[in-house]
Amino acid sequence: MIEDLICFRYPHTFKILQTATAFLVIACLGTTPTVDGGGVLWMIVLGSLIVSVMSTVLFIMDKSDVILTISNGAISWNMFEFAYSSILALLNLLAAWLSFAYAGNVPPGYSGTGYVLAGLFLIANMTFYTAPSLMLYQKVRETELGNQCINAHYANDQNLPYQTPPRVV
Repeated sequence: MIEDLICFRYPHTFKILQTATAFLVIACLGTTPTVDGGGVLWMIVLGSLIVSVMSTVLFIMDKSDVILTISNGAISWNMFEFAYSSILALLNLLAAWLSFAYAGNVPPGYSGTGYVLAGLFLIANMTFYTAPSLMLYQKVRETELGNQCINAHYANDQNLPYQTPPRVV
């Protein structure tokens, strides 16, 4: 029964995990005092949360054709999910690095544990974005490129000179 739900199909299970982890990161960041530059961390986490919630809601309501309508059919749902997963995986890696760096900049008398926990949850969130990105890569590549041959070889590759003009006698 639970396998029939659209949100529990692979790689779409990660959408729920991405949203849950973003909430955990927000809880960790909310317990610590802000440091200089902390707004970047908040922007990445809130952006990640908004994109995760929107994609989860669109997918659960089976409204993934909205992306096709907005892009005039140029971008498929898999391409959209691959793009935002890849971008947010990199941003979460950056945010984890910043979070660990900010843990040492907490004012005296306060604990930087919230930043350390946020960094650990951001690493988990990065893996939750990387996994569907890797799963969708081959599918997107086959869909977008079709039967184009990227590594084309000529029949007589051995007989062709490499960067040397043929001798004219």
